[in-house]
Parts: sequence; structure tokens; C-alpha cells
Amino acid sequence: MIGYGGDRDRKKRGTIGCIASKQCKRVIFTLDNPRFEEPLQPLLDMKKNAPDALVMPDRKVAIWYALETSNVGEPIIIAGKGNEREIAYRGVSIPSHDKAIIFEWAGQSQRMSL
Repeated sequence: MIGYGGDRDRKKRGTIGCIASKQCKRVIFTLDNPRFEEPLQPLLDMKKNAPDALVMPDRKVAIWYALETSNVGEPIIIAGKGNEREIAYRGVSIPSHDKAIIFEWAGQSQRMSL
């Protein structure tokens, strides 16, 4: 799972999508920090070189989907935000913390383990 920040180097998006597609079994593109750019644009730019990738703009939904659909013991890479606790969108900081989302999922999931 990976995102790409808006208002950043657009030329790299296709390359990142291609690399993710070639190196990973499944790829999900999700919001990172769209800033003042149309939120879907970075994801669609990455998808041009990764036709099998899923586009799930809602980061929480994307994380839950990745966790729910993975096989037990299968590695999951949730890249892009690290320990950031917000998504920057049109000058507003929207609370979002990947680690908290994972713990929330773990507390509510019916799965026995990751």
C-alpha cells in the first residue's frame, strides 16, 4: 500500500507505480498528502504504469482492506506516511495515523492474527 503526495514531482509517479507493481504481489494506491492537488490525481498517475493496482483513496479503508485480505503471515507494507498523524488537504490537517488504524483493526477484527 502506497500513496504519493500531491503538489510534488509528477514525473516520478508512473515510475513508482511501475516499481510497486513489479515488486509486490498486490498493490493498493491510497491518499498520502494531496495538499492542494486533486486527491485522486497522484493515484491515477501511479496507476498508469500499474494496471492491476487498486485505487482506494480512503487511507483507513485501504489499510483495513489490506489487513483483511492478506493471508496470515503474509508481509504487508504500508508506505508513505510513517509516523505522521495527519493528512494535509487544502490547508487543513485531517487526523490520520496508520499505527492507530492498524491497532483499531486488530481490536475489531475477527481474524486470529496477522
